Formats: sequence, C-alpha cells, structure tokens
Amino acid sequence: MTTAALYTRISRDSEKVGKGVARQRRECTELADRLGIKIVASYEDNDISASRYATRHRPEFKRMLADAEAGKFDVLLAWDLDRLIRLPADGEKLIDLNSQAGINIRTVSESIDLTTANGRLFLRIKVDVAAHESEHKSDRIKASHRDRILDGKPISGRTPFGWKRGGLELEPAEAALVAEGVAALLSGASVTSIAREWNQLERFGRVDKREDDTDEEKVSKPWVTASVKKTLRRWRNAGVLESNGEPLDGPSQITPIVSRADLEAVRAKLELQPSDTGRPLAKSWLSGVLVCEVCGEKMLPRKDYYQCSVSTERKRAASDTARHCAVKKSIAEHQVMMALYAEANERARAGGVEPADVAKVRQIEADLLEAQQDRAEFTGLLFVKGVDRRMVEARLAELDSTITALERARIENRTASSEAARIAELMQGDLSGNTFTGAWIDYFGSLTVEEKRDLARALPTITVRSGGKGPGRVDIPGHPYLDPAKIGTHLPPREPRPSIRVLKGADLLE
Repeated sequence: MTTAALYTRISRDSEKVGKGVARQRRECTELADRLGIKIVASYEDNDISASRYATRHRPEFKRMLADAEAGKFDVLLAWDLDRLIRLPADGEKLIDLNSQAGINIRTVSESIDLTTANGRLFLRIKVDVAAHESEHKSDRIKASHRDRILDGKPISGRTPFGWKRGGLELEPAEAALVAEGVAALLSGASVTSIAREWNQLERFGRVDKREDDTDEEKVSKPWVTASVKKTLRRWRNAGVLESNGEPLDGPSQITPIVSRADLEAVRAKLELQPSDTGRPLAKSWLSGVLVCEVCGEKMLPRKDYYQCSVSTERKRAASDTARHCAVKKSIAEHQVMMALYAEANERARAGGVEPADVAKVRQIEADLLEAQQDRAEFTGLLFVKGVDRRMVEARLAELDSTITALERARIENRTASSEAARIAELMQGDLSGNTFTGAWIDYFGSLTVEEKRDLARALPTITVRSGGKGPGRVDIPGHPYLDPAKIGTHLPPREPRPSIRVLKGADLLE
C-alpha cells in the first residue's frame, strides 16, 4: 500500500487557531481515502510564509525532507503545490528527492510525476509562477509603503500602543502612560519599575493586532522590560515617521506624544542599558558587585554564597593554589544594606536628599555614550595594520577610566533622584527619626534586584576579605563593620544560622 506524508501550511493565521490548515488537512485526507493512500506522517507549518521574503524558517518542512530522505513514505500530499513550495531551490530539492528516494507529489487538484521530463517541467514552471507572484506582491507592498510615507502616514501594521486604529490619532489613556513613562525614565526610574506600574494598572500591551484584522478584540500581553524599552524608544512617539527603526525626514500626520528632544534623550539613555535579549535577570543583587581580595575578580552567586568568579579550571591552568574568597549571601547583603541605610540616613539628616538635576543626568549619559562609541572605534584600530598599538592602547586605557567615572556618576545621580522621590513619598515630607528608618526599609524592600544593585554600585568598591569570619570580612570603605545595635532596632536582623541538634543514644530511647 502506498504511504504518504501530509503537509499543510498557511502564510498568515491572524487568529492563531489553525482554521486554514485544518481545511487543507480535511480535503487532503478525503483525497487519500479515495486513492487508497495511507497517511503515515503529518507536518504542519501554520502562520509561516514559504517565499524568499519570509523571516522565519519552516521547521516542519525541513523535518519532512529529512524523513523523505530516510524513506519513511512514498508520496508528498498537499492541498496545492504553492502550499508545499514557492521557491525554485525548494523545487529542485523535491526533484532530487525523487531521484534518490522515488518520492512523488500529489495535490488535491493535480498529480505530478517527477520521474518524467514533463512532470519536472510542470513543477518548475508552476514554482517559477509562484515565485514571480511573491516578488510582484512584494513590489506592490513596497510601492504602497512609499505612497503612505509621501502622504505623511506610517507604514501599515500592528496598531501601536498609544494610538487608535490607523496609527494617527492618540488613544488618550495609553498615550498618557507613554508620556508618564518617558518622564519617569528621564527622572531616574528604571524600565523594570515602569513595566511593573503598567502591569498593576492592567494597561497591557497589544500584540499580534494588525490594522487590517477584522477581529475587533485586542490581544493583550503583560509588559516586560524588552517591550517597555521598545515602546518608549519608538520614533513615532515624537510624531516622526520611521522605517526599519530609522527616522524619516518629511511631513508626518502622526500625533506626537512627547517632544523629539525628550525622545532622543530616552533613546540615548536606553542605549546605555543591556540589550533586550542579553543576559537573564539576576536573582542576587550583589552579583558582580563584590570583589575578591585575593585576585580582584568579581564575585558571583552560588546557591547561598557569593563566590569568586575565577573558575577551578583557570586556577589550575595558572598553578594558582590560593584559596579565593566566598561569603554567605545573608551576611554580605545585610552589611551592604546597612551601609546604604547609613548613607541615606546621613543625607536625610544633613538635608541632602534632593532630586538629581535631570539636565546633569542627561549630559552624563550623553558623555558616557560618546565615550563607549570611541572605545569601540579604537578597539577596532587594534586589528588594522600599520597602526601604533601603544598609542591606541594608551587611549583605550584613558577611555576605560573615563567610562568608569561616568558610569559611577550616572548611577549616583540616578539612584539619588529615585531614592529621594520614593522616600519623600513614603514619609510625606517628614525626614526625621524613626519615621525615616521605617520609610527607608519600605523603600528598599520594594526595589527590584536591578535597582538594589544600582544602589550598591554607587558605594565604593566592596571587597570580601579572605581571613576571619562573619560580617567583618565585608569591607565597605567608609563603613567599618556595622553593628545593627548602633544603627537602630528598626532594621531587619540578619537571618540566624539554623541550629542543629545532635541526637544521642539516650534521645533514641525516649
């Protein structure tokens, strides 16, 4: 009995429910029943294009070709040839499969015998027609986009957060959130805190919603750091047309939410942050902040400890027999928290809890971005023949020092602003005595891991000593061992070490 593989595909499924591929599967199954063909495998690529302009690969098509080469079936069954292939290169793959494994193609409307010259010619002609249609469609879409840009309208697509359908008129409630988010970011708030606030307000971002969709329901998704960054840095926020992420000169009918100056400041600020798809969010807020006294390397979290980042392999390769530093998380975090409290308390008593100068913060961030770009350019010069390496290395050392100083200044100004605003809000203007202590504890407990780390980085270098035991090993310049009794009873005590009772013979007889 002839065996077949059933392949179904549809380029776009806005509803994500697979109705198109279900219809194809039903008609192909009916055809197989009429012809007496047994379907032994099914492959489905839903909502994936097969043209050369596709941005996603077809994983099931690739798996189907591998199974065909392994001889798992005799016939490829599809609703139509253009569901199976739309590229001449893919057509040649099927012809090669026929010569290697005897695979033929059967669709609902026709049968293609690839063992004959006419069958191969028919396949090539039909695939060329499908490829031409894809290219012609692409030309039409590009022409439509050019016309919209000349008219001052954005390229059609998903309805952006902050605007109504069509992308020209503002959605008042959403636009207000974007404006507030821009202002908060420029005032020192973190992207994480903005995402948290938007989620608490249940004003979720819309996804997979296009202007030409017929379904009126808005598909929502909770905010994360990446989506907030993408929303706040869009050129359209300032009423500027864009293409492939780049601003376009010319008239625009987009109603702006913020000024272009504020938008450019936001984009510069976000350029200094890790990429959206970079490292995962750390769970330990002193990760990369503590320094090992033995080697000067940063310390990373290991279960309940922070441990020197120098790996066993590196120590073995360097014949390093020294015992590098490790410290219990609860000890280190408690000491650093008390140091932060002591500094905040001192500023409060001296009347120094003032919001940072926003213009100063922006200038620091602009200087930092310029220095980072210069460092990237000079690093590239190291690989150019004829360049004076000593001069380049000296300049790189200067830039490293400048970047370090600017990063510390940026963190100090940003955290000072954020801390001042939050504490003042919690205390309602009262910066005295135990009221401040309680407000600071509430403030610190509400921070994210990244926000706590920024505060810790504003302190001088925190070194973990190799000798001794207990909190005294955590060396914070300007903050010798901090006894909780000397700071105040309102600070939470360090977690006590659990007691272990050793059972004796008498206990077992009870």
